[in-house]
Amino acid sequence: MSKLWISRKELNNLVKDSGIYIVSIGVKNEVKWRKKGFKKTYVYQTNFPSQSLYAISNAIITEAKRI
Repeated sequence: MSKLWISRKELNNLVKDSGIYIVSIGVKNEVKWRKKGFKKTYVYQTNFPSQSLYAISNAIITEAKRI
């Protein structure tokens, strides 16, 4: 059975080595994140049930490199 929600703790563990902190996860699976040491918060809209945690973390890491 697949998960029904995204775990902030699990997602934080996947992205913490890249210098990213997951601030919160919204009701509609919106992941709010920021780079460590910065105050600006970014939002990534996930497509959670069909998108795995690894895909979400890779997308956030890629987005962080672009910014």
